[in-house]
Amino acid sequence: MTDYEKDEFWKALQRLYDSSLELRQGIEAMGARMDARSAEVDEKFSVLAGSLNVLTGNMNVLTGNMNVLTGNMNVLTGNMNVLAGNMNVLAGNANVLSVTRTSWLCE
Repeated sequence: MTDYEKDEFWKALQRLYDSSLELRQGIEAMGARMDARSAEVDEKFSVLAGSLNVLTGNMNVLTGNMNVLTGNMNVLTGNMNVLAGNMNVLAGNANVLSVTRTSWLCE
């Protein structure tokens, strides 16, 4: 190998070494950015999970309120049925009264 070839070999080897160091530094910087991004994502996920827990609690309260409302509607329906029955009794009494009154007038 000539001196020129040896010199070129060592220069190429030095460039390869330098580029591998730059590559390593780039990888380390990327790892640091990924770690920071991971922490940011973890924080956002934690906030989202907390919001989801609040939403779940609110949905449970809403479901309970809807159940109470359904119970109240059932009671109201029962009361309306009783009222309808009373109206029917009153209508029947009115019919009896008018027949009795009419028959009394005809005598």
